Amino acid sequence: MPFDTTGFVETTPARKLSARKQRQLQVLKDMGRLLSSADHWCKRHYRRGNDTFCLIGALNFATQTDDIRIALTRKLANATGRPRGRSAEERVVMFNDDPCTSHDQVLGLIEWARLSIERGSDAV
Repeated sequence: MPFDTTGFVETTPARKLSARKQRQLQVLKDMGRLLSSADHWCKRHYRRGNDTFCLIGALNFATQTDDIRIALTRKLANATGRPRGRSAEERVVMFNDDPCTSHDQVLGLIEWARLSIERGSDAV
């Protein structure tokens, strides 16, 4: 029957995200695709060739509007643990170019940003 509980699975209602937050999530998804393998990620260059980017290079390539780019740069910068007193972009670059930063950490930062948008939180 259409309204009986046979086969019913209770789920938590999905949080409704604004169009702006949805665009931010799409940019993060695109960044993840651009940097999906270590061969497509670089340090000390925004972009090398057609398909190799640093974090900021991937963000610039994936976004169409300054407001989304600025918001995501700030979100990523706040999670890097780099000292405030520098611009958000400088902190992301410092994280990306640090000799100890790995490709997995870069992807983890993108994933953290995605989850924080979905949850409406900036907690690190």
